Amino acid sequence: MNIDKRYECLRPVYQDMIDQMQKGKGIRQHGSGADFQDQHTWKHTKLTGPGGPLFQMLKKATEAIERMEGEAQYHELIGALNYGVIAALLLRESLPVKEHPRVDYDMAQEA
Repeated sequence: MNIDKRYECLRPVYQDMIDQMQKGKGIRQHGSGADFQDQHTWKHTKLTGPGGPLFQMLKKATEAIERMEGEAQYHELIGALNYGVIAALLLRESLPVKEHPRVDYDMAQEA
């Protein structure tokens, strides 16, 4: 992952998101040692659409803010962000292109 030095402060949060999915709560509760594309969270999302993970994202974020503090709050927000990533991944897969190019935000601002 290439990160502009001006945005390097975001790297630890992205790393924590990935770590939670591949090592932490994500793998313990959803992974069963399978590749992400074979896990039930992803399979259910492909069947039902982005609404499921977006609901989970909102639910987890609300619970974190209203009911938690400190490290527990941070970890719950990381989980919420991961559900947002799952929804975004589904939408990205549906783009009508042969390959999924990286978004050129300079071009997007011109449109």
